[in-house]
Amino acid sequence: MFKAREPREPVILPVRIRMDSGWVDATIRNISTKGMKLHMPSPPPRGSFIEIRRGSAVVVGQVRWVDEGCCGLLAQGRVPVAQFKGAPAPGAVPRLGTAGEEVERRTSARVLTPEEVAERSRMKAMLMQRVIIAAAGIAGACFIGSLMFGVLEKPMAVIEKHL
Repeated sequence: MFKAREPREPVILPVRIRMDSGWVDATIRNISTKGMKLHMPSPPPRGSFIEIRRGSAVVVGQVRWVDEGCCGLLAQGRVPVAQFKGAPAPGAVPRLGTAGEEVERRTSARVLTPEEVAERSRMKAMLMQRVIIAAAGIAGACFIGSLMFGVLEKPMAVIEKHL
């Protein structure tokens, strides 16, 4: 009647999680090839998609259940358990702030909403339109200036000759 559950391996692994609200620290409490149990101060809501990173290992999954300070994640693909349990990526250098504490360089997700993309496109179009209008105005002023110079050149030559 019930599907057999994949065996879980109890672990305590610190990870970084990207949610809609940004990056947060969490701890993996148990892990399998299909998902994991995460412990964090304020877990994301049920049904939301999150990204888990530890060193070079990355997993994206959906939050299936939420309890006090914990949540269960069903991964979209297979979880690289050995890679998560291994040390962080070789050569990974922590970024340090002015006080020597480790600083996360990504403070928020870089995903833009369709409204933000549309607003950026609209602003670029307005800027381009203003540049074209200004260039046309400058070209028109130069053209009118050259016409005026041609018209006034002969009378000014006559006046200069009589002075």
